Amino acid sequence: MGDTGRAVAGTVTGALLALVLVAGTAGAESAGGAGPSELNAKVVWAHAGRAYLASNDPLPLVEGDILKFYDGKKVAAEGAVSSILDGTLAIARLKSGSLDPTKKLDRLRITAEHPHLRPVDVMRIGIPSRSNLLFACGTPSVRSPLPRAAYRGEAISMRSFVLTRDKSDASTAQWPDTLLVRLFDESTDQEIALERGELDAAVFWPGELSTQMRESPRWRDFSYGGRSRVILNALLSGDAADSRLASADTTALLWLNEAVFRGDLTPWNRTSGSPVALEPPATNPPAPPHRFEVSRSLPGWQTLERALRGAGASSSNTGSAPVRVALMPASATPSDPIWFSFAVRCPVLSSPDLRAYVRSLGPDAIASIVDCPIARSAQ
Repeated sequence: MGDTGRAVAGTVTGALLALVLVAGTAGAESAGGAGPSELNAKVVWAHAGRAYLASNDPLPLVEGDILKFYDGKKVAAEGAVSSILDGTLAIARLKSGSLDPTKKLDRLRITAEHPHLRPVDVMRIGIPSRSNLLFACGTPSVRSPLPRAAYRGEAISMRSFVLTRDKSDASTAQWPDTLLVRLFDESTDQEIALERGELDAAVFWPGELSTQMRESPRWRDFSYGGRSRVILNALLSGDAADSRLASADTTALLWLNEAVFRGDLTPWNRTSGSPVALEPPATNPPAPPHRFEVSRSLPGWQTLERALRGAGASSSNTGSAPVRVALMPASATPSDPIWFSFAVRCPVLSSPDLRAYVRSLGPDAIASIVDCPIARSAQ
């Protein structure tokens, strides 16, 4: 992670933005490269054409994945994943067959595979070159969306790049032959480009996608791509008299996500590496008993601090230990205990006719194209 104090170079060389094609950290497997695989999960309920699957481990599924439910050697039903909750619970909409008459759902065998969608030849992707509330981009660059150097890239202008896939690698055959990546300084310009059909997909920073796009029937069914290398953590000293967060503190953090980031962050279990299902708080949450202090390395620390402290909270409350909020590497081991974490997710929008295809590639992989130097939070 680079020092965010560096300014973007004013020279043509700096403006071209070095194209660094390194291995992606969160790339999904190439869809269609493998056949059905056995799923370590159980059907816990089936009703009204839906099946609910649960597992003790994170499910290797994405929305749109094809599922088959076997009763012995017979296919009892087929369906597709419609949503994934908490990483270990999935809901599938059945397209054929039925599970309602099945008495022993937990004995069903389940297979899963990515849908075999026809790859597109060219995909136009818009990515942010701007900073945001959580981190400042120094000199942003573009990186390969795959966990290998499968794309060769070059700059074709100051604001756009072309990535060409190595067709000799059969495992990447589901990916487009060419990715045309365009940088945007303003999120509004990205939204306009999507509306005009100038982009096939676009990545947005947390919280910046407009209400209009979120509520539009054409765009609201978007996906999220995670930035797996960084976590937003809330820490409270183990030496504090009240050595854990109060419920109102947790509510304040959840309110921050809704009020500032529009729910784009997700509560995260650092131990298991999976999301945590928590209900968003009601409007006007109670003032937290602890004083929140947001790391000054975050560009939007003042906005975040105001939202966390709330209108009724005292900014000079010195009667309790402060709760520090900082963006840290996922592998960080700070000296103070971490009591709450958010994973950083980016909305990934795509045209409706390409939505299933983008999901089959993996929104995490699309979001990883953005290679932005992030501020190193104080630990």
